[in-house]
Formats: sequence, C-alpha cells, structure tokens
Amino acid sequence: MRYVVIGAALLAVSACAHTGNSSEGASRSNAAQATADAARIASGAETDPDSRSAACYVLIGLSRAAGGNSGYDSVAMQQAQSQLMVDLRSRLSRAETDQFLASTQAVLTPAAAAERDRAANWCVQNAPETDPEG
Repeated sequence: MRYVVIGAALLAVSACAHTGNSSEGASRSNAAQATADAARIASGAETDPDSRSAACYVLIGLSRAAGGNSGYDSVAMQQAQSQLMVDLRSRLSRAETDQFLASTQAVLTPAAAAERDRAANWCVQNAPETDPEG
C-alpha cells in the first residue's frame, strides 16, 4: 500500500511539473490545487493516514517557516510535527518517509497562506497521540 501511495505522490508531482503550456498558467493551477488540498486537510476529509500525516507535517512546517497565523505558537506546532513524524515512521521506513514528505512539500508549497494556516491549525488540533515510551 505504501508503495502505491508513494508512487501516486511522485506521479502527481511529475504531472504538475508537465502541465500547461505556460509556466504562469501552471503556477496558478498548482497554487489552486495546493490550496484545495490544504482545504481538504483542514476539513478533516483526508482519510489515508499516511497522506494526512505527511500533509499535516508539511503544512505545519510551511506555516511555521512563513510566520503564519495558525493560532498556535511554535512550540505547539513543533510538538505536533514530532507526533506526525512518529506516526509516519510507525508505518514507513526512513527513506519512504523522506521521499513522501519531499513530494508532499513540492505539491503543497504553493497553497494560499490563509488555507495553509487553517489546515495547520486543524493539524495541530488533530495530531496523533504518540507513546513516548515507544
């Protein structure tokens, strides 16, 4: 299953890179898709746990880097990211996790700031509980 998800993510990134005849049109299309993806996360509609955790990890990181307005301080956001990483690593290898996060970041980076921050807020609120004892 994880190879299918990773493969689909890579195909999506590849497709995004090759769509449209102009880079401006492709950029607008990529931004619109990234914003729609962030909205899907913010609504809790993403059902695949790997995709949800990867998208949340990336959206929180993008919001933190931009000094976004997610409603949470950097410490809470960092803790949620750590919980998301533990969640991903419970199902994927280190290499798979790194590859999945990189492709997810490539897709979500152009998301509109307001939607990105709204999704980051949802992600912090809904970060998976992790057992510190392992």
